[in-house]
Amino acid sequence: MYPGGSLDVAAGSILKFGSGAALEVQGTFTAIGDVGNEIIFTSIRDDTYGGDTNGNGSATTPDKGDWDRVWVRGGAATLDYVQLLYGGKLASGGPDSSISVSAGHARQSHHLYLDPR
Repeated sequence: MYPGGSLDVAAGSILKFGSGAALEVQGTFTAIGDVGNEIIFTSIRDDTYGGDTNGNGSATTPDKGDWDRVWVRGGAATLDYVQLLYGGKLASGGPDSSISVSAGHARQSHHLYLDPR
């Protein structure tokens, strides 16, 4: 997202990311879910949320570091009732953070970082 741009994600939305994909925030990003209607950020390989999006049945399963991260880079982000699953860019052979902030700010509450494997 470019400087000056904005993106609002509705409660109950499911966003799936492929290998190496990141959501880079340089504008204003708002993701506000609710109890029982959380916003899910997950791997394209995760069939639990949104079904078999990549259309390969059970041939692949999600794992830590499947996608990069939400990167607030000079912008502003508000995340509430959000789940960040299977993210965390791979750094030095292992998964890293699924959200990072540099030269911007983020308000986060009521969310879950989870890598079940």
